[in-house]
Amino acid sequence: MISIALQPFDPADIDRILGWIDTPEELMLWNGTHFTFPLTADQLESRYQRAVTSTDMRMFKVVDTATGTHIGHIELTDIDLVNENAKISCVLLGDRAYRGKGLGSQMIDLLLDCGFGELNLHRITLFVFDTNTAAIRAYERSGFVTEGRIREVRKLGDTYWSLYQMASCSVNGNKKNLFVNEEVFSCPPAAGYRRSNPLCPNGFG
Repeated sequence: MISIALQPFDPADIDRILGWIDTPEELMLWNGTHFTFPLTADQLESRYQRAVTSTDMRMFKVVDTATGTHIGHIELTDIDLVNENAKISCVLLGDRAYRGKGLGSQMIDLLLDCGFGELNLHRITLFVFDTNTAAIRAYERSGFVTEGRIREVRKLGDTYWSLYQMASCSVNGNKKNLFVNEEVFSCPPAAGYRRSNPLCPNGFG
């Protein structure tokens, strides 16, 4: 079984992401309308700078813990500690060699551990295109439920795309909501996510 971890995204990781996004369709699936095609280093650098200077957004890369290979990307955005909610964004298992192995759900579970366990959030939402059935299945395995469909809200070329809104709340009994021991959250101790990493600190600030 492949073990993965979340680590802080760094500008050195930008070229890796650029190599994963080859078409306008791939960019739309990954990031909606945040970026424009073709994706550039400047766009990713701008998003990174926003993340490191704000309190409502966290960017992570996903790595294979056995090899250290950067295989994906995921973000927690719209973090609202007053109302205890946030949104999962920009989910991408970019390295095609790792697809079809159940890692999408693992990525989501790790971020839920951060949101529910470390930040004490109550509700985490996401949006997914209704044609992205693999992603929808992964989200459902992680405890998300569909709350509604937003029809034809994005346009690419001559085609309109529709979205599902999905959410998970801490009262759902999601088994990933809370830490039980050090092994539950698979980031290595050096990453410091459980105690000292500013990306996901206790008390968050």
